[in-house]
Amino acid sequence: MRRVKAALGLGSSICGGALFLGAMIAGCSSSPSTAQTSDASADAGTTGMTDDAGTTGPDADAGTTGPDADAGTTGPDADAGTTGPDADAGTVCGDAPGTTLDYTAKGFDFLLDGDWGNQQDLTDMQKVAAAMNTWAAAQGTNFVISLGSNFYQGGTFAYEGVQSATDAKFTTLWKDVYAGTTLSQVPWWLVLGNHDWYATGSPKFEMQHQDPNWNLPDYFYTKRVALPGCKHATFVFVETNLLFYGYAGKQNMATNFASASWSLSAKTHLKQLAWIDWTLQQANQDEFVIVIGDHPTFTCGSDVTGSAYMGQLGAILTKWQPTAYVNAHHSTLAYYAISSQMLQVQVGSGGNVDAACAPVDPSKAGQQVANTYGFAHAKLSGTSFALDFVTEANSVAMQTSVGARTPVVGVTADTAYLPPPGDPSIHAQ
Repeated sequence: MRRVKAALGLGSSICGGALFLGAMIAGCSSSPSTAQTSDASADAGTTGMTDDAGTTGPDADAGTTGPDADAGTTGPDADAGTTGPDADAGTVCGDAPGTTLDYTAKGFDFLLDGDWGNQQDLTDMQKVAAAMNTWAAAQGTNFVISLGSNFYQGGTFAYEGVQSATDAKFTTLWKDVYAGTTLSQVPWWLVLGNHDWYATGSPKFEMQHQDPNWNLPDYFYTKRVALPGCKHATFVFVETNLLFYGYAGKQNMATNFASASWSLSAKTHLKQLAWIDWTLQQANQDEFVIVIGDHPTFTCGSDVTGSAYMGQLGAILTKWQPTAYVNAHHSTLAYYAISSQMLQVQVGSGGNVDAACAPVDPSKAGQQVANTYGFAHAKLSGTSFALDFVTEANSVAMQTSVGARTPVVGVTADTAYLPPPGDPSIHAQ
């Protein structure tokens, strides 16, 4: 989103300089040295709080690179999620060789960054990156997950997205910004946002960029990790731009959609929704399931109601109750407890800020930090998924956590439009 600042109305509060809406949190921290336990207060409406989210020290797996033979494939395609860093290419927890990344020793620690890549707000983006580096060093972060949008028009760049696989933005707005001693060694997993689709060819250029820490293998892909106690977490990375805007798109999206062979006649949106539905069914037995996409299904109600098909995606999420759906697009920090085992999370202020946006159902317990640059730190132990929402001033504005999920029973995926392996609705050609 583009940078917008507005004053919050009644009901806002201030903690560590950050404005937020919703229930008050128990306390605020100023750095990872004082916030290394990520168990949130019980008033957030979540369950399963633990004290192991603040594990510190470098993880031997952090920054390991090399191809996954089939890391975390849960969809109908044998090649879904087949690239990116692999913590252990061998057998772990009895899983098939090469299918699971091994984080059984210390759990899986990662950072969430959304709506960055904006030279217009470069100073604030650099402050966010510096705080991310501090947390990565203290927590032994394994990965950064980018929620889109990745590259904006602004400053000296007169175009959205990127214009080639070697575009200067990859250096100026990514490598040179996230250049901290620790953070520069941490691999990224990414999805595309709307600004990445605005420039003709930009989505494929971002997937073609060559850097060991840049991992954007496809429109849709999965990763699976083994946690302490041989618990498991599946990450499902989804492409939401067609689902949000529809086939007409915005700016040059329609050209990019056509180039990807996406069309109403091909029923592309139905195939994408079916793939998500089927993939969540395959991951249903895992203790943790994290779905990553750019656009909201709950956290910003006006975005959801104004979209083409995001309501259908939201219904699929409600059916399968993943641990969390995490998005950017609206440039605030937010979380809401949808149920005792499911969170809706928004992290969209890595390089842009917005005023607050009311969620689909304001009665759900949660909080929102508006007009504030920041990111989130996340930890998956064998028993919980814990989040710290951190401002550019390295202040923890809010925290939450949720325990291991219980598999959903009595429902099945609708496979009427499930695409065959290699279908362009899911895979870049």
